[in-house]
Amino acid sequence: MVVALLAAVAIGVGVSWWMGRAESPQSPSDSAAFTLNEVPSVTGAGRVTAVAAVDEKRFLMGTSQGKVINIEMRPGQSPASTVLTSVPAQVRDLTLSGDGRTVAVTDAAGLVRVQGLRGGAPNDFRIDLTEGPVTLNRSGTEFAYGQFTITLMDTRTRQARTLPAKPVPNGGRSAYDDWAITDDGRVLAAGAEGIDMWYLNEPEKASKPITCACPAASVALSPDGRYATYGTVDGHAVVVDIDKRAVLEDKTLSPRPDDFVGTVTAFGSGSYFAAGTSTPERVVIWDASEHRIVWDHLFPQHKIAEVSAVPGSEALLVQTNRYQDLGHEPFNTVRPWLVQPRE
Repeated sequence: MVVALLAAVAIGVGVSWWMGRAESPQSPSDSAAFTLNEVPSVTGAGRVTAVAAVDEKRFLMGTSQGKVINIEMRPGQSPASTVLTSVPAQVRDLTLSGDGRTVAVTDAAGLVRVQGLRGGAPNDFRIDLTEGPVTLNRSGTEFAYGQFTITLMDTRTRQARTLPAKPVPNGGRSAYDDWAITDDGRVLAAGAEGIDMWYLNEPEKASKPITCACPAASVALSPDGRYATYGTVDGHAVVVDIDKRAVLEDKTLSPRPDDFVGTVTAFGSGSYFAAGTSTPERVVIWDASEHRIVWDHLFPQHKIAEVSAVPGSEALLVQTNRYQDLGHEPFNTVRPWLVQPRE
């Protein structure tokens, strides 16, 4: 059941303001075009295990106690925090709909709760955790998931449909890593071997996968289905134009052959892309239209967990795990950071 939006004081949940810590990441190569701030952390509700940005002032944080906390920044005041909902097990993933009105909360036991950000009754579903996380469509009325076959679930009728399997490429296929349901009636699923696409009005239509022809380590689809961004095992990031079935950008992020690019994303309204590397741990932003890196930031003693777009803005959400926290299982403590263009 949904927990009413209670005041943080009443439930013992609090947040701390933008924190300037001694161990905060620093880098001499930062561009003055961007600023970096740590997002306030939840206190008194367990470790933070998942974060999603609603916009540049509102964030959702899932915790090890199964709570989903809504945090809102207020100019000149301390942030406000309220409990949106509670799930039985530790929060594993938070996914927002494109319109920013609905969140899908996945817990460590395989419960998926689809919940409106303004409250209301939740819709609960069960999935195999190897098939997730889930991706919502723009309106939050449908979600997709699936490791090798894609299932669409209608959150209102609770009707599920499995999309026809695509031909397996020569040499086989690894599991899908990301999904998108676009406004024009397409479903996309991306893995190391490429992107498969279905048209909902012609689900049986066959098509060849769209590939990056690269040694992929990670992949992310833009919500509108325009781009797929791949990180590679050898320090590159590759942007694929899905409609043109062509590589738009192949950016060398590191000269080191062992620099694993484990997370990538497109963000903003223009041509910005971001990636997190492993050797060393850093986040790189580049402008694909100008073919140049515009921000390069080291995160000492942190593992880059995820980079993702902040909806409706030019900002980037970076999630890290401190190395000293990596012993916490099954999920590590997440520390969120907001990267914004400097005004």
